[in-house]
Amino acid sequence: MININNKKHLKILIFTLIAIVTLGIGYAGITAINLVINGDATASVNLLRLI
Repeated sequence: MININNKKHLKILIFTLIAIVTLGIGYAGITAINLVINGDATASVNLLRLI
């Protein structure tokens, strides 16, 4: 017979394993994309907003 404490631990373990697998699949999907950036970019500071 499984008591309540063991059921709670089992649910936490299953949730943690599902979360780890989901994060792993998401990370693998994101890193498989080749990012290509073309063009120019500039950055500047608006001095009037700093005063």
